[in-house]
Amino acid sequence: MRISLNWLREFIDFDLSPEDLAHQLTMLGLEIEAIEEPGKDISGVVIGQIESIEPHPDADKLVVCRTRTGESEPLQIVCGAKNMKVGDKVPTAVVGATLPGGFAIGKRKMRGIESQGMMCSARELGMGEDHAGLLILPADAPIGADAVAYLGLDDTVLEIEVTPN
Repeated sequence: MRISLNWLREFIDFDLSPEDLAHQLTMLGLEIEAIEEPGKDISGVVIGQIESIEPHPDADKLVVCRTRTGESEPLQIVCGAKNMKVGDKVPTAVVGATLPGGFAIGKRKMRGIESQGMMCSARELGMGEDHAGLLILPADAPIGADAVAYLGLDDTVLEIEVTPN
């Protein structure tokens, strides 16, 4: 069984660290198999909104997007996904961001066009195995907000072994 500490804090007021809480629960007979922090390795990912999508001049499978992230100018991002449309809000890793596995985002040229970041799928954020396209967020997602907090990845999850007795 998996328990979110953010969810647990909605019902119980406690000041224990995740490790101390895991120890206390273990002493009560609930063995903690793992303590996970899903957003621990993610930084610099914000909510962006796609302003335009143009075909890449030198690559059939790529598009060039202009994405607003709350800064004064939109970012130019080269992308291979096809499931998005103008107006969609997506997690956007800006230059300097890091993703799970230590993947660092920098400016780079993709087939001759500079890309100033990366729009992310669920798998790239460690949220599952879906890599079929970008993670499309609800229309009311606030542009420029921290995507880790918005997606609830700023949590700690306790994996509790459920015994049959």
